[in-house]
Amino acid sequence: MNVLSKKTIVLIVMSLLLAISIVDAFPATSSERVLPASVNTGEVFNVTINVSDYGSFGMVNETIPSGFEFMGMVSEDNITVNETDPYYLFYFFSIDEFTYTLKAPSTAGTYSFDGYLHSSIMAVDINNTQLSVVSISTPSSSSSGGGGGGGGGATNEAYANIALKDAQSKYLKADVNANYTFGKEGNPIIGVEFMPLINTGSINVLIEVLYGTSSTVDIEAPGRVYKNVNLWVGKGGWASEDTIASPKVMFKVAKKWLNEEGIDSVNIRLARYTNKWTVLSPEIIGEDDDWVYFSVEVPGFSPFAITALQDKVEGNTIPVSNDGSENNDSELEIVENAIDASSSSTDEGSNSLPGFEILTAIALVSMVCFFKRRS
Repeated sequence: MNVLSKKTIVLIVMSLLLAISIVDAFPATSSERVLPASVNTGEVFNVTINVSDYGSFGMVNETIPSGFEFMGMVSEDNITVNETDPYYLFYFFSIDEFTYTLKAPSTAGTYSFDGYLHSSIMAVDINNTQLSVVSISTPSSSSSGGGGGGGGGATNEAYANIALKDAQSKYLKADVNANYTFGKEGNPIIGVEFMPLINTGSINVLIEVLYGTSSTVDIEAPGRVYKNVNLWVGKGGWASEDTIASPKVMFKVAKKWLNEEGIDSVNIRLARYTNKWTVLSPEIIGEDDDWVYFSVEVPGFSPFAITALQDKVEGNTIPVSNDGSENNDSELEIVENAIDASSSSTDEGSNSLPGFEILTAIALVSMVCFFKRRS
């Protein structure tokens, strides 16, 4: 009996040692919450949760502070969410991060987020990140010259004119190309790209898709307008020729709309408003059964309109507005070749690779088509 008991003890000890060695063989499960340094009251912004070494599947239990409004997921690939305010359960697999969108409360203050990652191996706390919500004056809706400006969150746009908002945040590094991709239904902007000239924290790109002409604009865009949008990068005029170079916007237009309006895709333009409308000529970068995809360099970020001209712009031809009248020449500038090399804020010493922007645009369209087929 004593001999048997010793064997049993030995087996138990060996089993415990084996279990410990198995646990030690797994990398440490970890998770990190990434928030902006601060946001404005009422601002729409993104929260990213980084997860690693959670095994075959994972679950994050996230507690969102009172007063914040959960707006949805940036991407729903390989993840589902169970909303039980203020607790949100995110179930996922085969991803190393996910991002959700919130709207800040109307009351300024410091708010605390809390949560944990439960893996198939263990549970770990997510760092309790504090977020400062501030109440400041909103930025001017227009910008001039160089790389443009604009707000990244709260704007001067009339609330009733906003059909939807789409936002992305990224940490930026100098001379590393920044690509923001968007996929929310109803948003014609599929990407924003630029070269950061400085290291910075989290920079938010905010898109407001509008029901009509921006309330901050004095005159309607030329041509037959497909969509009106506001596009802001950073806060308080952060995006300028001192902070970014080679800004570019990628967008899409529905073939159904083109067919219904009798418009050729080569006549699509992107009009940008500062103190007048500047009409930029995009490049067609792809198409599928439902969409035509475009890319265009822009001088800055502000109100835009995706529009179609009745005839291809040549010289100083004035496009026809929606009501058939001619636009005042003082309110319109035609830029057939968008941004030429002499006016680009990227010099010959730029670290961007030749053709890199084109490859990025092609990859972006390929991703859109891939996820469309999956859906």
